[in-house]
Amino acid sequence: MPTLPHQPHAVELIVDTPQVRVSEITLAADTDTPAHEQSEVEEIFYCLAGELTCEVKGEASAVLLSGQKARCAAGRDHRLSNSGESPCRFVLIHGVGRFDFVLSRQPPG
Repeated sequence: MPTLPHQPHAVELIVDTPQVRVSEITLAADTDTPAHEQSEVEEIFYCLAGELTCEVKGEASAVLLSGQKARCAAGRDHRLSNSGESPCRFVLIHGVGRFDFVLSRQPPG
């Protein structure tokens, strides 16, 4: 797994192929990812526990609870955050295509 410009509490890489990547990520309370995009792949976020806030540029923020999912198309600036008081666990699916992590110049919102 490439080095990320942020430090999630925990990351378990489940699938890592040239075309698909699946990981389980835990964000500690009151943490977020930097605004970023994937230039070639869609992202699917599936909340397992806690609250996961998804901000996609040009869209209203969505707060996912356990069992809920959201998608972000390739090339869209977005940020994930946990503003709750307990850790948030979620599955992150990237595919189909080459994975990259491109920091955004302007945060979504």
